[in-house]
Amino acid sequence: MVQLECAALRPLPPGRTTDYDEATVFVTSSSGFVLRKVFYTVPSRLIGFRMGVAEQGRIVMELEPHEALENTIALLHGATAAALLDTAMGCAISTRLPAGQGAVTLDLKLTYLRPLSVRSGTISAEGKLIKLGRQTSYAEGFVRDGSGNLAVHATATFSMIGEAPQPK
Repeated sequence: MVQLECAALRPLPPGRTTDYDEATVFVTSSSGFVLRKVFYTVPSRLIGFRMGVAEQGRIVMELEPHEALENTIALLHGATAAALLDTAMGCAISTRLPAGQGAVTLDLKLTYLRPLSVRSGTISAEGKLIKLGRQTSYAEGFVRDGSGNLAVHATATFSMIGEAPQPK
C-alpha cells in the first residue's frame, strides 16, 4: 500500500482499495482519499519494473534486470535506464498535481556513468521533483545498481497538460 500524509482531493471510488493492481497505483492520504492516480505505463509492463517508493515529489522504481534487456555486448540497453528515469521523474511530478492534470516529457538528458548488466542486482531509479510550475516542471533522476552505485544521472523538463481545478 502506498500512502502519503497531505491534503485530500477527492474520495476513493466505491469498491476500490488503496492497493495497486497491475495497471494502477493509488496514492492516498491516511483518511482514504485519492490524491493522485498514477498509471503504470506500457514500458513498465514490457520492461518489468515496479514502483518501490511513492512519496510526495519522489518516486523510486525498481527493476530486476534480465537478459531480454541486454544489448549486443551483454550490458543493459541504455533505453532501459531512460524508460525507468522518464517514468520515475514523471510520476514524481504527478504526485504533486491535482486530478485532471498531467506532465509530458519535453526533454530528457541522461549521463551514463557506469554500465549495468544482469549481474548488477536490483536496479533502482529515483525521480525527484525539482520545481513545479504552471506550464513547465523540472525533475532530476538517479539510477543505482544493487550495491547503491550511481550508474545514470538524469534531468528532465516536463510540460504541464490538462486543466487544474478552478477556485470556486
